[in-house]
Amino acid sequence: MAREAITDAWKEIMDRADPNTVADQLRKVLGPGVGFGTLIQEMNSAINNGAAKDIEKVLEISAEITGTGSEQSVSHSLGAVPTVVLPFWTNQPDSAVTFEQGTHTDAAALVTVTATAKCHLLILAMPS
Repeated sequence: MAREAITDAWKEIMDRADPNTVADQLRKVLGPGVGFGTLIQEMNSAINNGAAKDIEKVLEISAEITGTGSEQSVSHSLGAVPTVVLPFWTNQPDSAVTFEQGTHTDAAALVTVTATAKCHLLILAMPS
């Protein structure tokens, strides 16, 4: 059941994402050599060892947000401080876009996104 939920969540992410930028975004946030396989293994391990009872406690995908160029608070219901927050662009302005992370809380991911750029956020809170 947990593996199916993870697979479904990744399918939803990829449906919303530009697949050419997903790997780059993961490397930027997690470091070189870390990819989907590592994230899925960590999430699956957290669920299987009881650290997270179900996928809703580990992974959330936000509604679409539109960047303002200033820090924005995007609420989440994970109940823990996110360890990974990644943007999946749905609309980008013609110029380069930027994505900066603030200091996340157990109730919100704080991000700064280029004005008018639109994205969904993958918010991941890995239990320690």
